[in-house]
Amino acid sequence: MNAQRPQPRLPTCEPAGPAERVERLLAGQPAARQIRHLCDTRALHRLLMRQATRRVAGVRAGAYRGPGEPVVVRLKVRADAPMVSRTCPPERVATEMRLLSLRIEALLRDRVRPEMRYRELAAILAAFFRIHPYIDGNGRVARIMVRRAAGLLNLPLNRRWTLDRAGYGPGMSLAIETYHLSPLPLESYLRRFLGPVADDRAA
Repeated sequence: MNAQRPQPRLPTCEPAGPAERVERLLAGQPAARQIRHLCDTRALHRLLMRQATRRVAGVRAGAYRGPGEPVVVRLKVRADAPMVSRTCPPERVATEMRLLSLRIEALLRDRVRPEMRYRELAAILAAFFRIHPYIDGNGRVARIMVRRAAGLLNLPLNRRWTLDRAGYGPGMSLAIETYHLSPLPLESYLRRFLGPVADDRAA
């Protein structure tokens, strides 16, 4: 019988704004431990959900979606015509997240050429939202991932990249949803938040 590898754990933080506090706790960890938590975000999700003031029915803190838990996302691209996004089938979530964790680890351990970092980060972000591994909290986990990845890769990140609420507009949501058609719009949006001179006018 194969023993399951234990999930990495984060220390408990004091109650307050969930995503910002979780990110600060993570930033205080050694780089190797941060990478482990970004490759397997379930401990981050568990901590977020335990602090959340808004409870969503059916959410299992720190657990991926499984059989019987499909999700359809309605993106607010236009108020008069929201876009419907069909996410990864629940029975595929765990497998897809294992594959994504390999890409995250390769990026954060400098196995990706510096000139390709923005493109790879965009690909990881798009894949995470496509998989939509949790019933709730996906946006906050993804934004924590980007901020910590920027920190570990020494990339500047402007103050518009907020965690508890999305600091980007519907254009970036559309770029995420249409990434499979063209990766360039999402990469362009990320470059407005991350880059040699982070542009605080990014939208």
